[in-house]
Amino acid sequence: MNVDLALWRWNTALQLVSALIIAVFFVVFARDVRSAEVRAWSHAWLANLGAILITDVYWFLQPADANAALLRGLYVAGKTLFVLLMVEGIWIVRHRAAPERRMRIWLALAGAVGVTTALSVPSIPLLGVVTHALVAVVCLAAAVVAFGHTRDHALWFGVGAVLRGGLSLVVCVAYASVTEPALFRLPWSPTAVSQFLAVSSALDTGAEWLLALGCVLVATTRTRADLEVTNRELLAAQATLRAMVDHDPLTGLANRRALPAVLREVRPEGASVVFLDLRGFKEINDSLGHQVGDEALRSFAAELRQSFRPEDHVVRYAGDEFVVVAQGLSRDATAQRLDTLERRLQVQSTGPRIAFDAGHAQLEPHGHPDEALRAADDAMYAAKQRAHAHGRQRAAT
Repeated sequence: MNVDLALWRWNTALQLVSALIIAVFFVVFARDVRSAEVRAWSHAWLANLGAILITDVYWFLQPADANAALLRGLYVAGKTLFVLLMVEGIWIVRHRAAPERRMRIWLALAGAVGVTTALSVPSIPLLGVVTHALVAVVCLAAAVVAFGHTRDHALWFGVGAVLRGGLSLVVCVAYASVTEPALFRLPWSPTAVSQFLAVSSALDTGAEWLLALGCVLVATTRTRADLEVTNRELLAAQATLRAMVDHDPLTGLANRRALPAVLREVRPEGASVVFLDLRGFKEINDSLGHQVGDEALRSFAAELRQSFRPEDHVVRYAGDEFVVVAQGLSRDATAQRLDTLERRLQVQSTGPRIAFDAGHAQLEPHGHPDEALRAADDAMYAAKQRAHAHGRQRAAT
């Protein structure tokens, strides 16, 4: 056995083991990461495994010319399918959209290239020129696609494609120096070139591992980015749902569910707590109907919102009861704003006349919110009783 044949067998056997590991990894990877580009790449690495398996069959069995031609055609078909699917994967990544299924097209194209090679390429050196020229051109094209991507993670694929394409270009020149020594004169002896070609498959293995790493980095980084986008969308949807749950659809104010969070927010520095209740609202509903009552609630809520500061929290507590939590607002300032609210309600030109009773309590810094709320409620009921007693006294007189 000559040295060159031994080198070919040894290096192609190592390349077969490496290709098998990469192919198995991508098959498993594609089952976990169900994306179009990973699916394309898993098929690409399986095609590459098939091409290298054919190479091993050729070097270990040394078939006759007819069978050798068939093997050369199958090898080129496998390599063609490999590079086409690699380009399709990075194309999907760049455009962030899976194209229509084109596997039949790629198989037909790879088959046509394989048949053409089997019929027109009679020797291994010429086969090397054809195959490595094809791989070089397509890998460099894939690198251009990758480098045109706006995200950094695609650059790793581009680096791997450049190295794989550059190595194929070097090997192509080496094969060309064997087939056309007059046109391609290298500064090395034919023996050195022959030994380089025999071990070039080992160099191919290193370049393919780098290309495979680029595929993995692209896929995992894109998957992480997609998960981050999905997470942001879920958080936005959650915030929207929370806002819907914590707001009263009739008045647009925060509802009772939002009040505990408001009180926790103001607790460290304290706040004024005002409890308000509409006076005679049941009579409005009973005599004029619920539609008029709803409009009265909307009108009162709008005037209440306008009577306090933008940073104050206005809550529809229940039915015709409202709560205002105003941080940094004194008792006198609170009373003035309630007077403002009363004047605004008196000048309303539409709808029934709306009156209210209010009670005020102070939430001390780090105090108990429930106690302040209860004190404001008690003060409101006391004000309501005084107003009721005053009404009876006026009616009696």
